[in-house]
Amino acid sequence: TEVRPLNGSDEAYVEEVLRTFGASDPRPNASLQAIIDAYPRREEAAWTVTDAMPFSSARKYSGAAFAEADGTASAWLLGAPDVLLSEDDTTLAEIEQLNQQGLRVLLLARVRGDGLDAPGAAAGAAPTALVVLEQRLRPDAG
Repeated sequence: TEVRPLNGSDEAYVEEVLRTFGASDPRPNASLQAIIDAYPRREEAAWTVTDAMPFSSARKYSGAAFAEADGTASAWLLGAPDVLLSEDDTTLAEIEQLNQQGLRVLLLARVRGDGLDAPGAAAGAAPTALVVLEQRLRPDAG
């Protein structure tokens, strides 16, 4: 599992988001389990999960909201880049190259505004990092 920060995001911060995201779902799918394995939650975790939205194949992403160590509230989406990025985003070309290598790529995006289930949360989310998994794509996963 590899993290590729986008738009100047701090890699250590992104890794903390992923550690906490892993704690948000008691029944993780294979992709989230790969992230949990790569970024296990620390015993002294300072961030807490305040809301969670399990992965949905219809939506193609999951979500989690946190109270960070300093009390800052943040909400995140993790899922299919083609759903969370605009059609003209230049990152899609990099993702396509990784997919052609047989790698699974997820996008981590920060939700702007009022939470995980706010209307337009996915469309307005700020791309923060690519999460490249050594997990092979299913033949039917487009």
